[in-house]
Amino acid sequence: MHQNLKHRVLLVPCAIFWLITAFKPHDLEAWALEQLASIICIVLLVRSTKLTAYSVSALVGATVLFICHTIGTHYTYSLTPYNQFFAQVSGISINGVFGWERNHYDRFVHFLYGLVTARLLYEFFISRLTKSSVWAWSLSLNFVLSTSAIYELMEWAAAVIPAPETGALYLGAQGDIWDAQVDIALASLGSLLAPAIYYLELLKDRRRKVRFTVDAEM
Repeated sequence: MHQNLKHRVLLVPCAIFWLITAFKPHDLEAWALEQLASIICIVLLVRSTKLTAYSVSALVGATVLFICHTIGTHYTYSLTPYNQFFAQVSGISINGVFGWERNHYDRFVHFLYGLVTARLLYEFFISRLTKSSVWAWSLSLNFVLSTSAIYELMEWAAAVIPAPETGALYLGAQGDIWDAQVDIALASLGSLLAPAIYYLELLKDRRRKVRFTVDAEM
């Protein structure tokens, strides 16, 4: 699939989910705060597609991340009813299975951020900056770690400087004193898993090509 067509097709579900979740969000000010980073990231990603031919997996991952983020901004992360939705669909309570009392939707998205961003950055760095996979992955992992820490500082500033009520919704700590550290750790874990998934995909593609070659020769 042509690169421009790939990102244009995937922009469609992003736009649809954004419009749906922009309608009567739980807290308009908190929603507006969350949109700033989203807009910046989308603009940068779309512009970078002119420089890098991202894989379908990387772009689909970015789409899933954006959709999950927009859902979280609609309800606010601490109130996203993922457990109720999953229980209605499957009859199983995720929180009940794991014994959770806290809403963990924000932590899922932090993990997803690390997983998706590391892959996107690796593909950008390997095509534009270096031919060394080690350096490309190292830069990607360091970017995820540093931006996660910066984001937590921004959340803290947003919770202290503006209206306290809006800041608390934006922060979404839910009374956990280690919330920032756990969020950073989960984003880092996602970024560490990204290389493993990437190389598993390569291995699967190589096996498929070998099987196709063998079948063609028979």
